[in-house]
Amino acid sequence: MSIDALVSYAASKYGVPENLLRAVVQHESGGNPRAVSPAGAMGLMQLMPETAQTLGVSDPFDPAQNIDAGARYLRQQFDRFGDWTLALAAYNAGPGAVEAYGGVPPYQETQNYVKNVLATAGAGSVSFPAAGVAGAGRQLPSGGAGQEASGGLSVLKSLLMNSGDEFTESLPRVITARIEKAVRENYPQTKDKDSLVSSLLGALVKSAGSSVPAALMKRLQELGL
Repeated sequence: MSIDALVSYAASKYGVPENLLRAVVQHESGGNPRAVSPAGAMGLMQLMPETAQTLGVSDPFDPAQNIDAGARYLRQQFDRFGDWTLALAAYNAGPGAVEAYGGVPPYQETQNYVKNVLATAGAGSVSFPAAGVAGAGRQLPSGGAGQEASGGLSVLKSLLMNSGDEFTESLPRVITARIEKAVRENYPQTKDKDSLVSSLLGALVKSAGSSVPAALMKRLQELGL
């Protein structure tokens, strides 16, 4: 199979947007299956030796193995962080760095990498206002509603973790207002913003309980959200 065909196959197999996967290959290796970085990363998707071993790659210079493993690893990062921007940051800098900074790490190399890959993929420009919200909301045009909602959840989590507000009865309204603002700013193309806000509040209660203070969780549940 050609490299193009391998990329298409792996993108379909792991549910990675094909335009994104092609952009990663381009920026990682320039399409050179024999590429080796000064740090020792190998092949089309520049797998580090330990990553290749963990993913069961016997020959990192084999295009089929390399692309399959790279796509699988990228998908793992998306499943972990719920956002393709953060998945790219984790692919470049490691998931530990993304977790440590609560977003795209403030490394110039990583920020340039994410911006350039997204631009090549056709995702447009992206800015990183702060580590806590750096990756929130930026989705690929072909991502669809499911990716939009998970990106919004990243916005929601970062707003909650960095709110600094006291937990009073008015806090749910404060949080709702912030979610509405985040939706307007991050998803200007979304027609039914009210439904997205509601879905994010529901996702908060169902999926983000461990990161939400008990008082806020109780109040949101009392409100039926």
